[in-house]
Amino acid sequence: SFCWFLESYTREYCLANELIKGERLVRKMSRSQTIEGIYQNEVSLARIEEGKQSPTEENFQLLMKKLGLECVKYNTCVVTNREQALREYDALVDYLSREDIENSKIEFEKVKMLLDLSHPVNQQFVELHGIQFDYILGQINEEDFCVLTEQALSRTFLLNSESNEIRIPTYVEAMIINQLAVSYRKQGKINKGLKLQERVLKCYDRSLMDVMHHHRSYGLIKANYIIFLEVMGMIDEAKRVCEAEIKNEM
Repeated sequence: SFCWFLESYTREYCLANELIKGERLVRKMSRSQTIEGIYQNEVSLARIEEGKQSPTEENFQLLMKKLGLECVKYNTCVVTNREQALREYDALVDYLSREDIENSKIEFEKVKMLLDLSHPVNQQFVELHGIQFDYILGQINEEDFCVLTEQALSRTFLLNSESNEIRIPTYVEAMIINQLAVSYRKQGKINKGLKLQERVLKCYDRSLMDVMHHHRSYGLIKANYIIFLEVMGMIDEAKRVCEAEIKNEM
């Protein structure tokens, strides 16, 4: 299978079969719904998802359109071609880093006005920042923060399914997953946070794509996972994981 540029900002690649299968499951679409107007039967899609054949570039473009994905441009937290929106977004990040909530909220509204809010990534951006502001201002508690953040994450990433067939998260999704894990720990549910990270890390193990192409999202999850092991007193396991990572990098 060939690779495709999914997220231009973080330079992350995905294999076509893993991307198609993961995104189809996120959207709870059947194979028959997905192939309509593209393939004559589900066998072709099944073979693609199993990595036994690659779609043609034309069919890949059609599948991306069917799944509501853009093939070229994904920015960090928002999807837009409007330079003004990106400038306002940078200002928002700057104010947030300085914990200037008043100006952060002003910049947030400016960015929001410039976005196409029919896009799930942009919907997620708006929801997450609304949750963040409410949490900082004490308007929601830790438990509410988790519930609302899980809902926002589900805009782009399937998390609560019993199936293990979840895809590798993007960098932004990895940040959200880490936030959830930390929030679970604050609620005394540290084991739930650990299991969440272990489940996500298995996605990288299953993938045929070298983890170097996902080093930013993988590094976020793995570093937080090691911290959790240490907090739980699993020092030997934390050391083993660190040593394994060092060997992989060498």
